[in-house]
Amino acid sequence: MARGKKERSILISEKAELSIVVPIKLDLLAILLGASIETFPNESISKLFGNREGNIIYPIIAFPYQVADRTRQSVDFENDGANDVNLYLRKFLGLKLMGDHHSHPYGREGMSLELSDEDIKDMRNSVNEFQTPYLSLVTAIRRYNTRELRMVSTENGEIVLAYGRYSTRTAGYQLNQKNGRIKRVKLRLET
Repeated sequence: MARGKKERSILISEKAELSIVVPIKLDLLAILLGASIETFPNESISKLFGNREGNIIYPIIAFPYQVADRTRQSVDFENDGANDVNLYLRKFLGLKLMGDHHSHPYGREGMSLELSDEDIKDMRNSVNEFQTPYLSLVTAIRRYNTRELRMVSTENGEIVLAYGRYSTRTAGYQLNQKNGRIKRVKLRLET
């Protein structure tokens, strides 16, 4: 059943939940943004592995999927190769699958960080499969020309980065297993 915007607004709290903090190291962000730029104008998808301590989620490693089928609106990575990678990385690294990162290329909904119905469905399915609070990072990306590096963590929990031919905004969401609500989380850039 497709969710309309009214139902989605009930499910998602647009205000960042300041009690849940996600520190993002610059080198991890560079990998995620590099994958977004590489696949632009199509979507990118990466899995995030890491740990959680109390109200702080630590994504440590990202694995961008190269075997995904991509379009401007979606990424399909449900295949044996992707499933083998998930199993291998979890066992080899001793880290938990924390969530995913994907891009919303400019043109789909402007510079939208809003989760689509498909994004919400994927989060719910992942929580059911992996039994962990699920983190989803979304990067809105568009063409932009600047020679000046702009990198900032905003008060509403987003990370904004602009340089060269691209401008990006990244936000985080977490699905609460107990009540089924999706909340924005506070991203904090660490250099």
